[in-house]
Amino acid sequence: MNIKTAKVIYKDENQNEINYIRIITTNNEYMSIPADNACVQYQEYLAWLAEGNTSEPADEPEQE
Repeated sequence: MNIKTAKVIYKDENQNEINYIRIITTNNEYMSIPADNACVQYQEYLAWLAEGNTSEPADEPEQE
């Protein structure tokens, strides 16, 4: 998997727990991968980060 962009999606507005990571590959394929160490795609995402890449910032919580 060749990652072009990644964005962490959190379960709550406090950003304490990751829900999933949204990936766009260099082939413009969209993927949602779980933050699970047993997941091969998650391991590839972690390797991508280790290479110096960064995820897009998380969305700001909606203000009421």
